[in-house]
Amino acid sequence: MSAPRSRKPRKAGFSRREFLKRAGAGAAVFGSVPMLPGCGSSDPAGRDPGDGGPVFRHGVASGDPLADRVILWTRVTASGSGSIGVRYEIARDPGFGEILSSGQTSAVAARDYTVKVDAAGLEPGTSYYCRFIALGQTSPVGR
Repeated sequence: MSAPRSRKPRKAGFSRREFLKRAGAGAAVFGSVPMLPGCGSSDPAGRDPGDGGPVFRHGVASGDPLADRVILWTRVTASGSGSIGVRYEIARDPGFGEILSSGQTSAVAARDYTVKVDAAGLEPGTSYYCRFIALGQTSPVGR
């Protein structure tokens, strides 16, 4: 006959299995909670959500630089299915005293109101400033 097996003393707290069970149950409850009032907009024109907040909540960004161009990016905070006109401007100074380039594009729901502009004709080794304008608001200035 073999010797009886000794049991390891149980540590205080949850076992890994118990933790995973509880975490899964918590995630299921959280996922079933309906959207809070005021977190969306039913404006079909795709306008500002109506909370009076900024239209450009995500700021501006640039990337994928080449010697004479860069991609400029922003997102217009909106909802619905409409199209929103977005103007962009590129200048040599942060006060936009000398606008070198500008244009118009659209932000659409199919692209989550994201706007990308291929800013070409730039000089290497030069700082440029950019901004976007939509729904009567101007984005933060990007460099």
